[in-house]
Formats: sequence, C-alpha cells, structure tokens
Amino acid sequence: MTKEELELLADFLTEANEELEFLETNLVELERDPTSKDIINKIFRSIHSIKGSSGFFGLESLTQVAHKMETLLDYIRKGVLEINQERTNALLKGLDILKAIATRLSDGTYKKELQSDESAFLVELDGVLSISQISKDQSLEGAIFLLNMIEESVNSCEYAIEDKVEATIAILEGLKDEEHEEEEGVASEKQYVINGKDLTEFISRIYALKDLLSEGTEPSDETINVFTKEISPIKAEIEGEGFSDANAKFDEFWEFYTMIADGPMEFDNDIRGIVVGNIDGFLELVEEVKVSGPEETPQATEEVVVEEKKEEPQVASDNKLDMKKTMRVEEDKIDNFIKFVGDLIVASEVFNYIQKKLEITNLLPQIAKEFKNANLTFNELSNSLQTSLMDIRKVPVSQILKKVPRMVRDLSGGLNKKIRVEMYGEESEIDKSLIEVLEAPIVHMIRNSLDHGIESAEGRREKDKPEEGTITLRCYVSNEFFNIEISDDGKGLDPAIIKKVAIDKGVITPQSAEYLTDQEAINLIFMPGFSTAETVTDVSGRGVGMDVVLSAITKNNGSVNVSSVVNEGSTVKIQLPVSMTMIVVDGLLITVGQENFIIPLNYIQESIQPKKKDVLTVSGKGEMIRIRENCLPLLRLHELFSLKTEATNPSEALLIVVKHEQTEFCILVDELLGQQQVVLKELGTQFKNISSIKGGAILGDGKVGLVLDIEGLADMYRVKV
Repeated sequence: MTKEELELLADFLTEANEELEFLETNLVELERDPTSKDIINKIFRSIHSIKGSSGFFGLESLTQVAHKMETLLDYIRKGVLEINQERTNALLKGLDILKAIATRLSDGTYKKELQSDESAFLVELDGVLSISQISKDQSLEGAIFLLNMIEESVNSCEYAIEDKVEATIAILEGLKDEEHEEEEGVASEKQYVINGKDLTEFISRIYALKDLLSEGTEPSDETINVFTKEISPIKAEIEGEGFSDANAKFDEFWEFYTMIADGPMEFDNDIRGIVVGNIDGFLELVEEVKVSGPEETPQATEEVVVEEKKEEPQVASDNKLDMKKTMRVEEDKIDNFIKFVGDLIVASEVFNYIQKKLEITNLLPQIAKEFKNANLTFNELSNSLQTSLMDIRKVPVSQILKKVPRMVRDLSGGLNKKIRVEMYGEESEIDKSLIEVLEAPIVHMIRNSLDHGIESAEGRREKDKPEEGTITLRCYVSNEFFNIEISDDGKGLDPAIIKKVAIDKGVITPQSAEYLTDQEAINLIFMPGFSTAETVTDVSGRGVGMDVVLSAITKNNGSVNVSSVVNEGSTVKIQLPVSMTMIVVDGLLITVGQENFIIPLNYIQESIQPKKKDVLTVSGKGEMIRIRENCLPLLRLHELFSLKTEATNPSEALLIVVKHEQTEFCILVDELLGQQQVVLKELGTQFKNISSIKGGAILGDGKVGLVLDIEGLADMYRVKV
C-alpha cells in the first residue's frame, strides 16, 4: 500500500471503531424496544457503511462478517425475523469480531482468512438465518419472504425447494384465521440485452449464479450442474458479428468456471471471488431494460454487493498503522475560537497604540485610563479564549457510558440476575484526557454492584423488592468539577460486617474497630486487598480494585466517596476536575506571614473578625469559633506550615469561613489581597502526598502562591454541621 492508502485506511478504521462502539449501545437498546424502527435503521445503515467501505479497501474478512450481519439486520428491518435474545447475542458477537478484525488491521495484519472462531461464527449466523428460524416467527412477512425464495429457486432452476414450501405452508397455517389486506402492484420485469438481442433467459441465470457464489458458502455439486446446463446455451446466441467482445468476456468467465465445476477443485473463497470477478466483466456489456410495471419494490432477500476485487496488500506484520488519537469537534466551537483569536489581534493593536502614546507624550492620567480599559478588554478576551479552548477538548461522557448497557447485559446473564441500567446526564462534557482515567473505575464499580450489590431474584423477593434490580448512573458538572454517581438498589454495605472482616484480615484491631464510625468502617473497602466477598467469581471478589480506583482518581486531583444503607443500596460518587490540561482557579489571595496562599472561591462562605468571647476551646476538639448558632474549628495556617507571623489572636485577625460538603471550618489569615484568577501548576512529586496543598500558581508580581486544598483540609478538621 502507498502512504496515502495507508492514511485512508487508518482514517476508515478510526471511524469504524467509533461506529462499532455506538452500535453496541444501540443493539442493547433495540432488545429492550424491538419495535423501534429508528434504532434498527441506524444499526443497519452503520453495518452497511462498514461493509461498503471495507470492500473498497479489499478487506475481505471484515466484509464477510459485516455482510452476514447486514443480512440478518435486513430480515429484522423488513419484519421477516423478530429481534430476540438469540439474535441480539449473534449481532453483539459479530460486533466483537469486527472489533477484533479492525484491531488486527491496525497492527498491520491484512490476511484475508478469518480465524477459526470467526469462521465458526459465520456458520452460527447461517443457522440464525435458516429457513427453520424464519418459519418459527410465524409472521406474514416470513411467509411472503419464503414465497419469494421459492420463486427465485424456480427461476434459477434450483429444484430443492420442498423445505421452503413446507415452511411457508406452516406459517400460512398458523395465520389462516387472520385477515390480511392483499398488497396491490405488479412487479417490474427486466430485460437483459446485448447488442440489441434479448438474452434475458440466460443472463438471469448468470445473475443468479453470481448471487449464489457471493453468499460466502460453497454451492453443492447438484446446484453447479444445474447452472452449467442452463447457462451453456448462451454460447450459441452470442456468436457472429457485433458479439466479439461479449464472446471473449464470456469465454474468460466460462472456461474457468467449467474447469472448476468439472475438476477436483472446490469453490472456496478465492475461487468464488475470481468467478464473480469474471462474471462482472461479462455483465458490464449487458444492457438492462425495464419493460413494464412500476418501480420495483425491494424484496426481503439477502442483498449481495460484490466490490471490485483488489490485490491483497502485502505489508509486513510489524508495519502498524499510524492510528493517531482524534477528536470530533463541533464546528461552532472552532468558529468561536477563530473569532476570539481575531479579537486578540485587535486587542494587541490597542496596546501598541498605547505604547506609542507613552513614548511621545506625558499625558499619564489619560493614558492610564486608556490602558485600564484596554486591559479589561484583554482580560475578558483571554478568559473567552481559555473557555473556548477548553470546550474544544471536552467530549461527552457518553463515550465511556455507552459500553455500560452491554456490560450489564452480559454479566447479569452470567450471574443469573435481572438488572437494568438507568443513565442520566450522559451529555455532560469532560476533558478528553479524563475519559481514560474514568473508564476503569466505572467498570469496576459496575461489576461490584452486579456481583456484590444487587441480590438474586429470589433474594430480592424475600425482601419484598422487585425481581429486577437497578443500577443508576448520574453525571453532572458543578463548580468546575465533573461528578458521576453510581448507585444500586441492592443489599448495601453493612459496617458491622466490614469491621469483622477487617479484624479477621488484620487490617484493624478489635480495639480500634470500636471507635470507628459507620462511614469510617465503609471507607475500609479502599484498603489494598480488602474484600467482603464470600467467594471469588469471574466478576469480582479478589480484593483487587477499590484501592486502585481510589489511587487512579486521587492521582488526578479527584475524590471518591461511598455512602450506603443496609438493604437499600449503595452509592459511589467520583469527582474530578472538568479539565486536566489547564486548570484555572478563581481564588481569594491571602497572606500568612511572608507567604501567599490562594483559597478557591467556590469553597468560601464569608470572612469575619470574631469577638473575643466567640473564641472558644472545646475539650477534645481544640480551638473553636462561635458563628451565630454554630461552633466551627479554627485552622491556623502559620502553625500548619511553620510560618512566622504576628497575627495569632483570632479576635484581632481575619477569618475565612470555608465549606466542603458537610464540613465547615475557619482559616486564620493575616491579610486579604483580593480576588485573582490563577492557573494551577503541579509542584512536583515531592509534594504529591501533602493533602493540604493542591498546587502552585504564578501571581501577577511573579511570585509563587500555594493553592490550598480545601477538601484535604476538611478531612483534617472534620466537624459535622
């Protein structure tokens, strides 16, 4: 393949993989709503597109599987077959095989042959498409379809039609008491002509032979003999003046075909491909004429599309395609970004103008005013640019959630449980870099809910619960954080059982267990190797996962919280910054001693200077500040960071009241310098384990300020309101 062809192939595989991901969700949805024409049409169009594009690249293995799946979908689309679990399983298995083939192609493996399990799948799919399967549905559409097959068999002289007749009679017997409106209309008739001569009788047989060879299964000797007998007389009809091209093309096809038909060789995939290619060469000379009737209505028969045969590309197995990471971006987002860049150029010209005035005049007050206005405009523009660029990097979280219904469907079947999935807020957007961070934790949470959380149908009946359990995913964005809550209505987490297991495993001592609150006991599930599962299953139970989940999320400045009620269910809440590429913090700049700190504005409740009587010391809790009806703990930053300061008396200094979830406390500061927007920077691996600091920021004067981690501080000074 040339470099350009490889690039086109890489683009096709990228788009095909995205298409297959959405197809998986649509198939599970179709099983729930089998009457939805919209869903089945979406699925059919996608598979048809993949089949056509793969044929263009000569990717025979991909085309074969997609073609069989398209046939089954066409039967479902036209009402010949109904969607059920068996057929959904077959289509989902087909999707998995298409993904596997696409992966091999991405790795540079372009072999035509299917692997053994993939070939077995095509045989399995033939069973799903068999006449006995069609007759089982007992539908009028199925009867009409079989009658069409009988007509085709007669036209192509395929005499083995008894099974089709019997299946049709069985369907019509089942429908004999129902009244059906007779469909009107006369089918169009086609006439096949070469050089003005009507050769319809013979060429219709050649088309039938082409269709048979394109099906992907080897024809029987009896069928081949019938075609040979019916097609051979055309040779005498295309002799003479004006038929030299047709004669030559027919000989090219017929000599090879009869050699295989009369010899020891079989009509395998490669041989059938060559014959079909030769037939196409001959049929190019055929003129097709419609002689009567309205436009032909497509029958519910298998559509056969034979793509131009291409030479198999010879590429070394280690020649992997350059599969670059891509993003789909809405055009409006790009347009906005370009607009802001244009405005930025205008703003830069304003600064140039002011610079020139500074060089040639002494009108400082006037210039200062102009500079202030220009700076305000520039700040607004930089904020818009930042927001626009972050929007470009955002993608819907549905990119990972679309896999959940398929996973729940497959695993719940294996666990013999009835479970449905409800998802809300899939349109919520998050930075693309966080998609990979979230995928594994979500999968683990879902598997835990399936295996440990939701009871069996019998167990749910005993608790007066519906037999079908529910897993709910809720996604939303608040305060520049993305939140996802994974809930189930199962048995919940029992703190008493968790404590007992923790003691048995040596995680905690019996003495320390007595002082643990229920929430603290639940949080023990994040300990490495901890599991309350009584048995290890294929799904979970080895104690590997929850600690990895916590590590993956906290490493990316996120948090994980678990809440649970026994016999009512559990909820896991994961929170991550919306963007990891550039985190901008709106904060309050404060000083403590000689150091600068930034407190994120979204945590700040108020600033106060308490009276002396409101400063208290409570036994077991330390210093407290009474604010109206509440007593809040006092955090002295100068003590936490060992800083020298003169502002040590709370009644003579300023206090900033902050709140995270249900935890509220006061921070003692020297001075408030004002609100400021800063870009959060990582401080390095040596500061990773400092829970009180989220990162650093470069301030306007070039100095560095530390951004406080209010969540980490809240864990240190936890007092419930």
